[in-house]
Amino acid sequence: MLSIGDLARSLTMRTYQAQAKSNVQRYSQEVTTGLTGDAARALDGNIAPIAQIQSELTLLDAFRRSATEASLSADAMQTVLTDIQTVTASLGADFLKVDLASSADVRAALSASAGHAFSTVVDRLNAGQAGLTLFAGTATDSAALADDTTIMNALRAAVSGAVTATDVTTQIDAWFDTPGGGFETSGYMGATAGRQPYLLNDAETVSLDLRADHAVFRDLLRYTAMAALATDPGLGFGSAMQTSLMQTAANGLLTAQTNLTGLQADIGAAQQRIGDASQRNDARHAALTMSLSDILSVDPYDAATRLEQSQTQLETIYAVTARQTRLRLVDFLR
Repeated sequence: MLSIGDLARSLTMRTYQAQAKSNVQRYSQEVTTGLTGDAARALDGNIAPIAQIQSELTLLDAFRRSATEASLSADAMQTVLTDIQTVTASLGADFLKVDLASSADVRAALSASAGHAFSTVVDRLNAGQAGLTLFAGTATDSAALADDTTIMNALRAAVSGAVTATDVTTQIDAWFDTPGGGFETSGYMGATAGRQPYLLNDAETVSLDLRADHAVFRDLLRYTAMAALATDPGLGFGSAMQTSLMQTAANGLLTAQTNLTGLQADIGAAQQRIGDASQRNDARHAALTMSLSDILSVDPYDAATRLEQSQTQLETIYAVTARQTRLRLVDFLR
């Protein structure tokens, strides 16, 4: 039966063991990381500087994530605009060459090119990034536009029965421009509310609220569709009407191309702002991390010395305990 003295010694030894193990773990960490394992003790309980730095680092991490998301979205949007510019760039000049002397085959080929461009513009405006639609405003979980076939069928129905090129142009303009008209009810599927700006830092945001219902995109869709419908066999327009429609489409596309370049410049400016803010955030993050490291750093020689002393102390306690209880080292270290 154990005496009270034996129990007291046992409890004392267990306390020493726990402290020694804790010290070994702490100083092992300090030797490995070069940072103190007990910030409160190292700073005499004044951890306010650490708390302030860590709070700012947490906020900076949020800004950096937001800036990264903004950068990815802006890059994706710029890619879409470039693709649209590429597919529509030469159409205006090509359509201007059409006149009454142009053959039916030439006009049909140009209409086919316009139809392809129309489909590409619709497809690219429905593009997404990280699973979120780019040009649908806050409706990031749905397509920005109806599919190309649906829109083209609606336009075909709108101009059916037109007898002059002016009639066709008027009907197409009405479909795209009338508030609550065809485009807004069956063409554009996104939200009218814009996406929230991205936070770049505590005083700066960047807006990427460019939607598929923007006037520039409407014009690109309007004039590529007009040229595509010009030679539609089901509409039966004569050569003079076809030529007139293509020339109208040509002038409209040339203007739309210029305006598209303006949108590209706007996105480019946003990309520059995002990049500049990201660099500032990264620099601030690095400076704060270094400051935190300076506060928490330990002298490597001192940490190694303390580790060696703690290991020696642990081995001594083990030796004493082993003699008293015949404890195996593997059991002791559990």
